Amino acid sequence: MKQKLLVVFLFIALFCSAASVSAMTDSERQALISQIQAQIAALQAQLIEMIQDQQSDPSWCYTFTETLAQGNSGSGVYALQVSMQKSGYTISNSEMAATFFGTSTKAAVVKFQQKYASEILTPYGYTSGTGIVGLMTRTKLNDLYGCTSENIDEDDDEETEEEITDAKCSSDYDCGDTGFTGDTFCSGGEVYQTYTTYTCKNAGKSNAYCSTGTTYKLRDTCSSSEVCSSGECEMVGNEEDNTEDEITCDSASDCGASGYIGDAFCSGGDVYKTYKTYKCNNSGTSSSSCGSTTEDKIYDDCSSSEVCSNGVCKTADTTDEDNAEDEITCDSASDCGYSGYTGDAFCSGGNSYKPYETYTCKNAGTSNSYCSSSIADKIYDTCSTGETCSNGSCVEDEDETSCNPDWDCGSWTTCSFSYQTRSCYDRNYCGDTSDAPEQYRTCDSGEDTDDEEDNTDDDEISNVNGSLSVDLKVNGIDGPVTVAKGSTVSVVWSSTDVNSCSASVSSQNTYWSGNKATSGIASVVVNATGTYYLTCTDADGSTVEDSVTINVVAVDLKINGQESLTLPYRSITPLTLTWSSSGISSCKVSSTNNDSLWSGTKTSSGSQVLGSIPTYLDYATRDGSVTYSITCTNAAGNAASDSITLTITHPTATLKIGISYGSVGSAPTSDGPLYRNYAEYFALGWTSTNSTICTKTATESSDAYGWTKDTSTSGSFFYGQAVFSSVFTLICKDSMGNTATDTVELRVCNESSFGATGFLDGVYGVYSNVCSSGNRQVTKYTCNAGRVIKRYDTCIQGCSGGICTERYYLPSE
Repeated sequence: MKQKLLVVFLFIALFCSAASVSAMTDSERQALISQIQAQIAALQAQLIEMIQDQQSDPSWCYTFTETLAQGNSGSGVYALQVSMQKSGYTISNSEMAATFFGTSTKAAVVKFQQKYASEILTPYGYTSGTGIVGLMTRTKLNDLYGCTSENIDEDDDEETEEEITDAKCSSDYDCGDTGFTGDTFCSGGEVYQTYTTYTCKNAGKSNAYCSTGTTYKLRDTCSSSEVCSSGECEMVGNEEDNTEDEITCDSASDCGASGYIGDAFCSGGDVYKTYKTYKCNNSGTSSSSCGSTTEDKIYDDCSSSEVCSNGVCKTADTTDEDNAEDEITCDSASDCGYSGYTGDAFCSGGNSYKPYETYTCKNAGTSNSYCSSSIADKIYDTCSTGETCSNGSCVEDEDETSCNPDWDCGSWTTCSFSYQTRSCYDRNYCGDTSDAPEQYRTCDSGEDTDDEEDNTDDDEISNVNGSLSVDLKVNGIDGPVTVAKGSTVSVVWSSTDVNSCSASVSSQNTYWSGNKATSGIASVVVNATGTYYLTCTDADGSTVEDSVTINVVAVDLKINGQESLTLPYRSITPLTLTWSSSGISSCKVSSTNNDSLWSGTKTSSGSQVLGSIPTYLDYATRDGSVTYSITCTNAAGNAASDSITLTITHPTATLKIGISYGSVGSAPTSDGPLYRNYAEYFALGWTSTNSTICTKTATESSDAYGWTKDTSTSGSFFYGQAVFSSVFTLICKDSMGNTATDTVELRVCNESSFGATGFLDGVYGVYSNVCSSGNRQVTKYTCNAGRVIKRYDTCIQGCSGGICTERYYLPSE
């Protein structure tokens, strides 16, 4: 408020002076200008004095709600500058007086972000500060200097008291809907989303107020065949693997194991988690492909005596509303919960880290006490010399050699407000920053001097050309950057005094090519080592260029020199696995049939002759497959994986029978038996797979119309006349003598004046026509649709030899 009064006073003074300046002489006008300048200087001095008073005032607070960056000004920048000075960083007087976000303010923000890197930079995958006050930076500032009931003085002005009164609440739901907000984004190859928690502190009491917390929660874990791009897990195809006959998947289990993923969170008073379901599109065909869907599902149903907090059902505090003022929620942190590690361990800076949840009791022992908790990543295990952090654990290096940092630094920035910065990184990714080169300095400490610590090459590409400049970074640094094959990196660039930019890379990558804006950010999927260039041009055709090298950790596994292999059951073909890799230090291998020769650790490249061919009865009796896998990592924990599949086959034989009308008719589709009358036509059709030869037999001894003479492994149509009943058999074999068999049956009905030969009620036999003179009735057997049917006729004038002398037929059955 005092700062606003000073600015208003200065404005009035200038306005009143300007109103009469036209009537002054030159000497009087000059005297007035000098007077105004003196007043401005005095007011600036008072303003700086006020800022210093606020800096030393322990009750000062400010809640940051907007993104701030270089070039901004106003009350938010003023509060940022005060908080930076409270944190021990220097802001120039000129920027403080103008409440302007300048170079010194940005340098202070960068240092602040570096100090709290695990909370601000690591969630986004950055290793150096950006100088932009975004969500994570604001969260940390509010944690340190935000306005809560603890640092609001009872003597604050009326406006503040009204804000507290307006914020009165009786439950968390009065403050807002807890849940996910904003778009999903990629971090560390996984999908994350912002999660906002609304909490009512001192619920139902006179000093109740709302509190808002923001964090990032894992939404989707990308499988080995997926990459994170634009906030989604997307399948990545391998052109070399896309052969015409390849079947990517036969069922959903080939694509991944469906189940819960990510962090638990609260929604509607219950605990939810994200459930990922894998599916196989066009299963069993050459056009098959894997896909997945995610859905938030209830994970734990909180009872009536529980509330959901931080993704866990907890017992709700029971409060007697009549005695709310006298209630003491907590006396110490132990009343709120047990602080400790939670979640899974992960690697950062060469050491093992885990999330650590800390419970605290605010206003302990008073009627307005309340419990609070916070989660921060803390070191879980310090990896010693000769150890490497891998999958969250410290493991011994195979060569037991220590990691020696190899620092590489970029150029110092142009001197601005007596300050310079540069970025440095360790080529060996040792994680030891104790001897890291200086990255911040005042201009008088060596501007425009060559520094041996810079380690810059003489032929380094210049990213400055007169007033033109361009700055290209990957994952927040100038590079080189090392990632696993298929990883998604964040490419950020900016430029000055240029009109257009164009992207290119030494190894082909469609994600980084063609025209680009003069500044921006892009997610790029990287599959091969290469140097990424950005060339910018001004209106006169002058150019400036910057580049970053991305090294890819990759491994390639083959079986008998191929990406996949298919063998018949009981094959005696020798099997050899060969592999090669780049940018790694050790490899681990495994197989689905637990082959002892393909297990444990392997060198970075080599070959391995396998043991028993995996087609024996102990683990493969029918068509199936064995998968051999390898995963390699480097000292920084970057990993790359590959796998190959050995498919085991058996021959198949399929035989069908159907009705034919001579040489024409539809392809047979019946498994039989097929009934036909004598001399009617029938047809056979057959197919086989994985076969080298097929033989055919028939129970009819007359060669069954040439059927047994055909040796083809497939045929769409063989036709013949139904003269004899017969069973037809197809026998197919592969190169190892494995066989497959299929049969069909033809049943023929042959009729004469004395009866019929064929099947009556499924029984084959000779059925004769008979009659008796006593009852003048004849039993007659005839063929109908290939089957023997039984009919009864009456003999009017008697019968002779089992046949009516004169026959009159009754209607058929």
